[in-house]
Amino acid sequence: MSDERRPVTAINQDLDPALLGMIFRRSLWIILLLGVVSAAAAFLFLRYTTPTFETFSVIQLTKADDDKKDYLNQGSFFDLNLARELELLRSPVFLQRVIDTLPLDVTYYRKGAIMSSDNYNKAPYYIKIEKVNPLIFGVPIHVDFNEDRTVTVRFEIDETKETETINLNTSRKFGYFELTVVWRAPDFYYETNDFHYFIINDPESLNGKYLPGLEIEIENEGAKTIKIAYTDVNSFRASDMVNAVAMAYESFYIDSKQESANRMLTYIDETLGLIKDKLEEADSSLKSYQRKYGLDGPTTELTTAGDFGKLLELQKQIEELRLTLQVTRTVYQKILDKSTPVGEAIILASQVQNSPGVASLVQQIQNMLLQRELMQYNFQESSNQIKRLDFHIDVIRGRMAKAVEYQLESLDFKTKENEQRIKDLESKLFIEKSIADQIELARLERVYEVNEKYYDELIQQKAEFSLAREGYTPDYRVLRYSRPNDTPVSPNKKLVVGGSFVGWFIISFLIVVVRYLLFNQILSIADVSKHTSVPFLGIVFQYKIGLPISQLIVDKKPKSTIAEAFRNIRANLDFINSDPGSKLIAVTSTISGEGKTFIALNIAGILALAGKRVVVIDGDMRKPKIHLGFNSPNKKGLSTILIGRDTFEDCVQTSEIENLDYITAGPIPPNPSELIMGHRMDDMLDELQKTYDFVVVDNPPVGIVTDGVFVLRRADYPIYVFRASYSRKFFINNLERLHDTNQIQKISYVINGLPPFRRKGSGYGYGYGYGYAYGYGYGYGYGYGYGYGYGYGYTSDDNEEEIRRRRARKNPMSWSGLSRKLFPSKKRSGRND
Repeated sequence: MSDERRPVTAINQDLDPALLGMIFRRSLWIILLLGVVSAAAAFLFLRYTTPTFETFSVIQLTKADDDKKDYLNQGSFFDLNLARELELLRSPVFLQRVIDTLPLDVTYYRKGAIMSSDNYNKAPYYIKIEKVNPLIFGVPIHVDFNEDRTVTVRFEIDETKETETINLNTSRKFGYFELTVVWRAPDFYYETNDFHYFIINDPESLNGKYLPGLEIEIENEGAKTIKIAYTDVNSFRASDMVNAVAMAYESFYIDSKQESANRMLTYIDETLGLIKDKLEEADSSLKSYQRKYGLDGPTTELTTAGDFGKLLELQKQIEELRLTLQVTRTVYQKILDKSTPVGEAIILASQVQNSPGVASLVQQIQNMLLQRELMQYNFQESSNQIKRLDFHIDVIRGRMAKAVEYQLESLDFKTKENEQRIKDLESKLFIEKSIADQIELARLERVYEVNEKYYDELIQQKAEFSLAREGYTPDYRVLRYSRPNDTPVSPNKKLVVGGSFVGWFIISFLIVVVRYLLFNQILSIADVSKHTSVPFLGIVFQYKIGLPISQLIVDKKPKSTIAEAFRNIRANLDFINSDPGSKLIAVTSTISGEGKTFIALNIAGILALAGKRVVVIDGDMRKPKIHLGFNSPNKKGLSTILIGRDTFEDCVQTSEIENLDYITAGPIPPNPSELIMGHRMDDMLDELQKTYDFVVVDNPPVGIVTDGVFVLRRADYPIYVFRASYSRKFFINNLERLHDTNQIQKISYVINGLPPFRRKGSGYGYGYGYGYAYGYGYGYGYGYGYGYGYGYGYTSDDNEEEIRRRRARKNPMSWSGLSRKLFPSKKRSGRND
């Protein structure tokens, strides 16, 4: 016999298919209940969750033709950049333009039995609302359509209910608004079970209410495409929102370009007025001079010869410088003026010629304005980040004004320099009056030519900007327009149903696995034998019919399998101790309910039926049962014997079975442990062993109290009882403690209440059956024991042999046979406890 044994663990470490199948069968009702709950949850979720719909549009950014002139001269400010366009489309300023184009000031609802549905673009009516008091925002206003084509308007505000009936298409003033209900359909028709109401929305809250469903992302960076998607409970509003974003994107750039063109045209008109005055003045001076001196103009030789040609060229340059100086001074004054918008100041500053410093500062402000526009997506206008950037823009604007001022100084210096050079040339030459007159005439002609040329250029620029403003097309195209989508994206029916099934399967699987891992009941001999080296004494099968009150069944059904099991236990006792003389049998268990009293009574009964004189003692004075089994009084017994009030002869009672006597526990004492461990207990047992062949003591459970250890040490046959499907595996530790620590070496154990029909292959137990030989000796590695064979269970009647033969004749592979083996009945009409 091997002493190797595995420790009892809290988790099952072995893979036992039969145990797993049993756990599955025990959990089947939980699994089915979870399936019903999961299916019901999926159905309710799909039925009562408001569906959401998604529509989308795709736009592609395109670049203008290379030969197309950008008259607005905005540089990189309007370059195609996907990231910048993305942030622009997401910015609150742009999205507010989208909100303003849609009829979102009123939200229409249709009230159902459980939930309301959004009736955007589906309501049979619409509302014209004016003079709204902000207190009415968000208050449900119910409208009931009557058969006489009137409408009853109902709402409650500040615990005050207001109800009024009005005519369709007729304006009526209420306390909080002025309302007109317009019937949308051509024919008046309504359902009496339709309940309509609407809500007037706060314009300030529209952004936060509708824009969270908007999603804008780059679809293909190489193709420069942007996807605009919107998710909403109403597919029509989702489609309208997406298309509105695309149209607002177009109008935004057209408005931006046209605004820039308008500013430039305003500047050109102002400059044209100035140049026109100068041109008219120069024309008047030229004609007056010609009439005065009768000159037609300088000779070609004079205007191109030597110093005279230089003089005339300097006069032309100085006129151009003076004109440029005057225009630049106008730009400088407008830039200094704080009322001039930054964008207009940038356009004006970009007209300052031959100034790299001004161009660089213009580029810096453009970049900062772009950064500011992007920051508006994440920050409020009053935030410190926006204020800090505005401060930097003002600083750069000041630097730009300073750079224009430096340009003015440079132009002024060049003008004075040319004036000095003209004086030097005039003083160098001795000019006759006729020559001087021709030179003055040439100068006047140059002044006229310069102003005329600049005037013509401005006229041409004005025409070009006018054409650009009217003929501008956006640098993008719509590849896909949005349409209402009737298929909701949420809830996804397949995903919900599949998820509920997967969830049900996973939870059911976890329940079975956890119950399997944590299952610690003793179900078979193997569950005990692999954890202990204590000898196995025998099996008592579960009794299928109700136990008699006495719990004695060996005399009622002497041919039953249970009676045969107790005969085998009686036979196996000889292998534990075969010495002649009277024997003491002590039966105990870990806790109450494991069947120790049942085992003690039937061992005593089977011994008495064999002709042995037997007495049963109820040693469990805390919870006595023997007197209940024999239906006798418990006024005296073991407790009165141990205190010396009675002798055992006074307390012995005779049962209906010949040779079987019993002693009840007697009145419950306050100190049962002291009484059992006293000398009177030894004396009584000695006296009883002189009279009887076997003394059977039903001890208290040793897992609860230690009273029974005293008798177990003295017993010739100490027996420990485990009950299948009831006792826990860690109860084996108590058996080990008695064997190792308390040195009760003769102790053996019995498995009680083992269900029949369990096969050896499953590791659950062994069945007794007639027609199989019983042998004695060391068998199956369990220590002292008996031989055994496989059988077909038992019945409790005397026709067991006939039933066994009939079962043997049945096809073992039939469905009924397999079902009996795979799905044994869980009904219990009796317990061996």
